[in-house]
Amino acid sequence: MGKKNWSINVTTRNPSRLRDILRVLSELEGRQFDEGLQVEFIRRVVGRRLYRPTVDDDGLTEELNRVTDEPIEERTLDRIVGYIGDSDRQALRGRTWAGIFNTLGFATASESRGEVVITKAGRALLAEDADESEIFLRQLMKWQLANPSPTSRGFSDFNLVPFVATLHLLSRLKGLSRTEFDLFVPTLTDIKNLDSWVESVKLFRRNLSSQPNTRKKAEFTREFARRFVLKTYREELKAEIAGESSQNKSEIRKDFIRRKTSNLRDYGDTIIRYFTYTGIVSVHARGRRIGLSPSRTIEAERIMQTFDGASRVVPGRSKTEKLNNWYKYLGSISEPALPFDSADSLTKIAEGLIQGLKVLIAGKETDWPRIAEELTLVQARDLKKIGVADLKSMIRTLRDQKREIMATLEKERVKSVPEFSRIIETLRSIEEGDPDIPDASLWLEWYTCLALKSINDEEKIEPNYPVDENNMPRSVAVAGKPDIEAYYDEFVLVSEVTMNRGKDQWVQEGIPVPRHILDVIRREGYARNPRPTFGIFIAPSVHYDTRNMFFYFAQVGLEGGKATVIPFTLGQFIQVLETLLQVRKKAEITRGMLLELVRLLDSARDKCGNGGDWVKGFPSLFNAWQETILSEASSQ
Repeated sequence: MGKKNWSINVTTRNPSRLRDILRVLSELEGRQFDEGLQVEFIRRVVGRRLYRPTVDDDGLTEELNRVTDEPIEERTLDRIVGYIGDSDRQALRGRTWAGIFNTLGFATASESRGEVVITKAGRALLAEDADESEIFLRQLMKWQLANPSPTSRGFSDFNLVPFVATLHLLSRLKGLSRTEFDLFVPTLTDIKNLDSWVESVKLFRRNLSSQPNTRKKAEFTREFARRFVLKTYREELKAEIAGESSQNKSEIRKDFIRRKTSNLRDYGDTIIRYFTYTGIVSVHARGRRIGLSPSRTIEAERIMQTFDGASRVVPGRSKTEKLNNWYKYLGSISEPALPFDSADSLTKIAEGLIQGLKVLIAGKETDWPRIAEELTLVQARDLKKIGVADLKSMIRTLRDQKREIMATLEKERVKSVPEFSRIIETLRSIEEGDPDIPDASLWLEWYTCLALKSINDEEKIEPNYPVDENNMPRSVAVAGKPDIEAYYDEFVLVSEVTMNRGKDQWVQEGIPVPRHILDVIRREGYARNPRPTFGIFIAPSVHYDTRNMFFYFAQVGLEGGKATVIPFTLGQFIQVLETLLQVRKKAEITRGMLLELVRLLDSARDKCGNGGDWVKGFPSLFNAWQETILSEASSQ
């Protein structure tokens, strides 16, 4: 039975993590990737804390979450990897983690290929000055289904380059909602079906728009997804229910629909993260749509003009020759030639950036004197006489300048009451599980950062997620750092957010969050006038083990000192923002309002015996704080 969808390896959903893991794999280059080396690979990945398996031991959890460059000691590592399973399970995990590098051409690491090889593309990714967006773009432009590799089994009927095919789909439909993306992107298996896929999306939109209200739209979407899954995977379902009783068939069918819908959601999530990492695809904030990046129009158009999204024929007279040619092509850093890598295209890109920057700073040149001066010098040059390498360097500089300007403009924009209200509405949508939020984890980080900026009493706010030239986040914050650091005159606030609400929430967050705070405290300790540092933790719901862990570390501390973390549910954080919005409508949000709340919640902990009692008192404390600051605002 052939495959009915494609996906990118969901083991590593964050593409920004691949570089560090590839560096570990490179240490094994030249050795046979047999079961023993597969185990060694996953041990090294865990030992560097690049993958944290779930363990049922507080000491091991703390060791996994230590922020240090030192690898985990061998005996401790033995205990940790034991939670993965026996050697067979560990080897399987090693193969799975190596799989993404085989898929994208950064390495060949499989038993059938023999020795581990880091390709030229992989070397480029490991380089100090790597342009990760361009490297990922080139690799994704090559990855096709079907292809001669063993991992392509089951895809023999496919005919598409997924990334390029998705560009065509996004272009034809002027972007996709998250629901549309999850259903229609992974299940497009032949570029020849593009026209019918476009018409199917349009029909879905017409029927959706005809629904009378939000509730009916949600019901229609759920029913459409159910029917879509049954139609797409009918042969697979038929095989699953064969020979079962009527009652069992009904239960199997329900579970099948739930499982497949969830899988498509996971596939869509990973695909979005990898495709947006190229810069060519972006999430359009206001429309909550995934589409072509408005600032990369020329690049996207050149790609679509040059490539139709169909699989290329891999040359070779035998399977072995085709396989070798495929790996050579996939691992090359010079193929395919980027269709916008010509002097003519790069000149147009540079001209577009220059014009865009002129518009952004028009009348505000004194706000950005350095950029205005450099822009004047650039405009005086004849771009047609500049070589390709210099044009690329100029484009990188122009994009850096645009990012700087957009960050400043964003700070000004979010001060307004309408924008503050929109930020709160988006956080509410995340809390309610709106299926059309493109990436809930990333958006929670992003909109929490925007919310803190909207309060507008900070010295500086530093999110640790990477951003593009439009100051839009490209992926979630890198591991080992706080999600957001906010510096105020009187205190420092470290913010950590997660969509995880299950029992392993405390395992993943319980120790890293306090440690991040202690790292900031240590940095502040070197300042002339060190400020008190607090942490806030935000999640849709806070697991009881998480709140108890924060309570314990604030009371007793861990190695390095005590760390105060206030656990907010997302609903409670929204309540805080709504109160501050009411203040904004009446007067200015004064410095210290947020600090007043944090101190109030922190001091309440000393009167409690455990984390449960502590958080039970939050609602009354919120109300008292709210009454106080609204009264202050009314009297201003």
